[in-house]
Amino acid sequence: MRRGGPGVAAWLLAAVLITACTAAGPPLSLTIRAAAERDRFAISGTTDLPDGAVIRVVAAPSTGANIPFPTPATVQNGTYSASVDTARWEAGTELVVVATFFVGPDSNAAVVERFGSNGERLTGQGVREDSDGVRIFQVSTRVTLSGSISN
Repeated sequence: MRRGGPGVAAWLLAAVLITACTAAGPPLSLTIRAAAERDRFAISGTTDLPDGAVIRVVAAPSTGANIPFPTPATVQNGTYSASVDTARWEAGTELVVVATFFVGPDSNAAVVERFGSNGERLTGQGVREDSDGVRIFQVSTRVTLSGSISN
């Protein structure tokens, strides 16, 4: 049995808006939305990050088991999107869907200029500092896989 699918309670929607403040400018905003599409989640959102900024997205069971590698999503015109495979989880599984932004080696000049080489100008709600002193901005939501279709 497979979960999800149009017309079978397949659309799982979740939206979160968290704002972080930057010392160099206006608050940073990032939304996250997850919609089930058969065995995949379409994860998308809006942001005021500069074009070319990379947001890493992941969907994983809330139990913390079998966490996949993050999928990169590049910001273009204030939006980002990625598709995450959920085929390995059964209907009823609660997933945590996370979008993470940090200044990394793949960051463009506009991102480094706005936030600093380690994100040091990224502050506020949703921001934490990792053990290497890099600031990370993160939003998350929880969704439960539901519905089923047969092949």
